[in-house]
Order: sequence, then structure tokens, then C-alpha cells
Amino acid sequence: MDSSDALRQVSRQLASAPPGSSDAVRLHLEAARLLLDAGHVRLSLRSVGLAEDQGGEDRLPGFRKLAQQLLHDCEQRLVRLRAASSTRGPVHASSETPPGHGSDNVQTHHRKRQATAASVASTATVSSTSSIFSLPAEILCLVASRLPVTMLARLSKTCRTWRRLLQDNPALWSNVDLSHLNGRLVHRDVEWIARRSRQTLQALQLGSVPKLTKTGLSPFGAYKLLSLRFLSLGGNTKIPGSALADFTGRLPSLSRLHLFSLRLLDAASLARMLLRCHSLQEIDISDCIGVTSSAFTHDLSKAQCRLRTVRLAGCPIDDQTAHAIASQWGKTLISVDLERCEHITRQSLIHLAACHQLQAIRLGGTNLGTPTSVAMDDALLIFAEGCQSLASISIPKCPHVTSRGLGHVLQFCANLETIEFPSCANIDDEFLRSLVATNASTAAGIKQLNLAGCPRISSAAFSELAPLLHQLVELDMSRSLAPTDAAIETICGVAPHLARISVAACPNVRGAGLVRGIQNIHDAGGSSSLAMDISSNPQISGDAVRYLATLLGRSNVIATLS
Repeated sequence: MDSSDALRQVSRQLASAPPGSSDAVRLHLEAARLLLDAGHVRLSLRSVGLAEDQGGEDRLPGFRKLAQQLLHDCEQRLVRLRAASSTRGPVHASSETPPGHGSDNVQTHHRKRQATAASVASTATVSSTSSIFSLPAEILCLVASRLPVTMLARLSKTCRTWRRLLQDNPALWSNVDLSHLNGRLVHRDVEWIARRSRQTLQALQLGSVPKLTKTGLSPFGAYKLLSLRFLSLGGNTKIPGSALADFTGRLPSLSRLHLFSLRLLDAASLARMLLRCHSLQEIDISDCIGVTSSAFTHDLSKAQCRLRTVRLAGCPIDDQTAHAIASQWGKTLISVDLERCEHITRQSLIHLAACHQLQAIRLGGTNLGTPTSVAMDDALLIFAEGCQSLASISIPKCPHVTSRGLGHVLQFCANLETIEFPSCANIDDEFLRSLVATNASTAAGIKQLNLAGCPRISSAAFSELAPLLHQLVELDMSRSLAPTDAAIETICGVAPHLARISVAACPNVRGAGLVRGIQNIHDAGGSSSLAMDISSNPQISGDAVRYLATLLGRSNVIATLS
């Protein structure tokens, strides 16, 4: 196998290797060796740097020795190249005129030498600039895939080789992300990208573009984008809802639609989208203040879309929307977000009980204090009995949620992974003890636990729960008396996938057990991405904070040094 074939094989393996894994580190080093053998010293050094960025020293045994050997070989190659170039220095003309040659002949001789030197320099320049094309096409495409799509548009205009290479790889144009431009879209580039990607475009992300007009979107609207599945547009104040309805109506494969913070999106236009986008499965219209319940109470009996995810956070909707969603998509809905919808009441919980496949719900900032004719505990009981597949529930800052109501959720929903009830004043030890006593398997499956600012949870109850949190990834118990050094140390010992701990303003966390727990994780090689918030804890010594910052990295520790 020659070096080109070997590089192609390594590039294919790199594309499928998980970032930060030992395989990725090994493949980067292997690519560095192959590139060096092919004479690409700078690319080889870059590949060694990428291996180190992937955590090479921690991921691959003997990494330091292999990297140093590669760097030594690169240095030797550069020394040889410099020595070879110095021996081929310019040949200076003799100060004496050769016999039989006049001054005119000398001037002609010098002109020929200068022309030859210019020709050699030109050839060397062309050779140095075109040497990149000696790399396999897979390597060049891998490099191009890391570039913004607007840069690809300009790169394709530099020469025929780049143009042909980029146009022959449709995967480069399947995901057009213009969100990094922050609204600074050049219409000429948008036109070129739309024309080039029209046959392969699968995702179009425009991000927050407040000044984008209907005309600015027209280059994509000029084509029937048969493969487009994901469209994201937000923060816009210029494009009317009717224009968006016309545009999305020409996208037969559209399954994910994110239209957040659009001032001119109205209920009638949204209803047209739901009727015309037959493949739609996910819709995000958060903070679209023109969308009301009439968008969903409209006659949607002819709608063929099967919505699975609905995000309506911050929209002026009411319980009729929850009833319409449950009636129309109750058999397919798996996630609903109704945060900051001030007219949503307990009645919506009862309506959503008809969504038997529901797995995630968010209800923060809603009016769950009404109606008083329905108790909150009873509403949670009806909801949990109907949604037994629930895996994630988030209801922050709700004083009406009690341990008894959450006990109903635990009774019927055995697959909970995310529990978020921060600042719920009426949650107490009864909830944690019921989680320990009757649902030990549920406790073992929890990945995200947020009970920050719940003053009625004691350290004793939390200590009973701590040994069961084997799958925990994120823990937020800030502003609470519940966490202690012993409990945090226990969690660090039983949760190998722990990635974030927040115990800010927790007076019972002194630091000693925290340091021991993090030290145990570090010794096991699992603390490379762990983040921690221990701010507002003056009882934790500065030495402990500095030691944790050394273990986890300063950027991963939020603390206040007294």
C-alpha cells in the first residue's frame, strides 16, 4: 500500500473515530508519520498538535515518546532541507568581462541570467502552492469540512482544481450553517451557496438574523429543496409569517423547524405551515409573541405531520393549546416545552395526560396556582398515570409542587433520568426518602438532579440518596443545607460519569470531603471534563480551592477566594 492509499485509509478512520478517544490520538500520530514520509513537514507537525489537543498524553500510553520521536524526525527533515537550499545559492557573475565580449554582450548575459532566475523562482512558487493537491482528495475534503461554508464559496473561486474538488463532494454542502455571521450575510455569497447546495442541502441554519428580509431569503426560495430536513431562523423582525409559510410549503422533506423570536410570525401562518409541511416532526417557535392558541385550535384535521417535539416557551398561549396538541398528536408527542407561558395552568397537565409516549416536559414560569378547583397533587397524579414513559420533568420555582405530588410521579414513572425542581419551597425529605425506599432503581437511573434552593431538604435525607446515584452526570444542590462533604465524596465515588457539580452557597460543604472525592475521580482518570461551582462558600479554604483548580483546570472551577 503506497502512502496515498494509507493516508486515505487513515482519514476515513479519523472521520469515524470519536473525538478525544485513544483511537483518534493514535490515528493522528499515524497520519503525522505518513505525512512526514510524504515530505509534508508542516502538516505532520499540525497532526502531532491535533493529537496532543485530543488529550494524547492521557489517552494513549507512550504518547510522549512517540510524539517526541516525530518532532525529532521533523526537525531533522527541516535541517536537511535548509542545508540543501544553502548549497544551491545564487551564482554571482564574475567582475571581469570574458575575453572577446563587449559590454553589450555582458548586459545581455545578465538579462538572460535574471530571466532564468525569475523562471526558476516562478516554478518554485507554483510548485510550493500546488503541492497541497498532491495530498489525497479525502484529506483535502476533511480540511474543507472544518471551514465555514462562506469560505468554501470563496475558495471554490480561486482555481479550477478547488472548484472541481468542492463541487464533486456534495457532503460539504449538505449542512449550510450561516449562524456564525451574526446577520452579516452577503447576498452574492448566499446566491452562490443556494445554487450550489440546492440538490444536496439537508440543513440550513441562518441563526439570529434580525435584518434579513424576504429578498435575502429568496435565493433559497428560488429552488425546490427536496432534501432539506432542518431549517433554523431566529431573532428576525423583517420577514412576514406569510413569506415563511410559502417558503416552508415548498420543502417536502422538512422535519425540523426552528423559528424562534420572530416578531412577524402570526398564528394563521403557523397553522398553514402545520397543514403544508407533511413531514414535520419537531417545531420550535419559542418567544414568537404573535403566535396564540388560535394556531392550534384552527381546524388541523387535515394536517398530516406527526409532531414529536413542540417548544412553545414564551408564547402567549393557554390551556386550549395543550388540549389541541394532545388531541392532534397525543400518539406521537415525546417532548413539550411550555416554559414562561403565563396562561398555562394545572389544566394543561390533565390535557397532556393523553400523550402516553411523552418523555420530557418543561413547565417553569407558568400559572400552576390555578385553577383552585383542581389540586396540584391530583393534577400530577393524573398526568403521571397517563405519561408513564416520562424521563425528564422540569418545574422550577413552583411553590405548589409538593413531595406528595412528586411521589405520584415516582410511582408511575420508573424511567426518570432528569429531575429539576429548583426553588420549590414545599419539597422536603419525604420526596428523597420515597425515591430511596420505593424506587431504588429509579434513583440509580437519574442522570440530572437539580434541587437547588429547596430549603426543606435535610442533609440526612440527601446522604441516604447519595450512594444510589450511579448514573449521575449533573448535580445542582446550590443554596441548600442538604449537601455535606461526606455525601459529595460518596457521589464522586459511585458516579463515574459525573461532569458537573454545583454546591454554591452550601454551608455544610467544608472542602475536605470534596477534595477527597475529586482526588479519587482524578486518580481513576475521569476528571478531565468535570466542572464545579463552589462559589459563595467562605468556609472552603483557599488552599482547597487552588488544589481543585489544579486537578480540574482553572476554567472548570467557579469559586470565590476570601
